[in-house]
Amino acid sequence: MRARDRGAPVCASDAAVTRPQASMVANLPRIAVSLALAGGLACRPAVAPSSTAAVVDDGEFVSMAAQGRLRFGMTASDAAAARDESLDVAAEGCHVVAPAGAGTPPRFTWLVVDGVVVRVDVTDAAIVAEGGGRVGMSADELRARYPTVIVEGPHKYEPDSHTWRIGPADAAHFVFELDGSDHVVAWRAGLPPQVDWVERCG
Repeated sequence: MRARDRGAPVCASDAAVTRPQASMVANLPRIAVSLALAGGLACRPAVAPSSTAAVVDDGEFVSMAAQGRLRFGMTASDAAAARDESLDVAAEGCHVVAPAGAGTPPRFTWLVVDGVVVRVDVTDAAIVAEGGGRVGMSADELRARYPTVIVEGPHKYEPDSHTWRIGPADAAHFVFELDGSDHVVAWRAGLPPQVDWVERCG
């Protein structure tokens, strides 16, 4: 799924016919093509990119409150079903889980507390956070993407590192971890207070 810009219609004269449309046109008789273009295939309304979600490398959406069809706060069984995953996790306690879809080594892990998925931790640069942040990005690049919503703080254990919270403290938000060279080494999204836990399950 890829968002498209909302605004004035995008027309064939702008060379913006989509692949499905191009394929459809290629299989129509010549007269039918002319009618189809006149009827609107060549001129379509575009869709705005979402301000609350960003695309990751496999076409999912990641927002402060969700990863694809998984919304933080879902039970582990509902989360697994939403992502067509098989997930075996205890209903009590705190657990860090790497679903099969995360790959090997895992690109991300879930934090499951008392049977509920409350956050995702990301260490793969291919996964892009809402607004454009990602692993490997410099502090200046990150600041350019979130110019007014960053709350900076020291890292709990690493004196040369620091964390940036992006989003409301009392609702789902991001936490980016930056190292001593001011580059993102990991980020996470989810619900407070668990999204702010440095130790995950301690």
